[in-house]
Amino acid sequence: GELERILGWAKAQRRPYDCLVPLSGGKDSTYALYLCARVYGLKCACVTFDNAYLSPTLGRTSAAPLPPPAPSTSTMASTTPS
Repeated sequence: GELERILGWAKAQRRPYDCLVPLSGGKDSTYALYLCARVYGLKCACVTFDNAYLSPTLGRTSAAPLPPPAPSTSTMASTTPS
């Protein structure tokens, strides 16, 4: 479908990140990040806007990156060396 076409295009660009995920630290944005990184195998850059209403613990709980997805034949070509 169209989503798969868009995701394929993003991965084919061979950029450091495949997508940008706004991350508030809530369950919805955390799940969106999970879907992008784990289900669709995208390399994600996350952004958070400090609007003065963020929880003081957000920086500590959200700053740790997700481990990369396990390599597979479909994502091996897009994996960049550390």
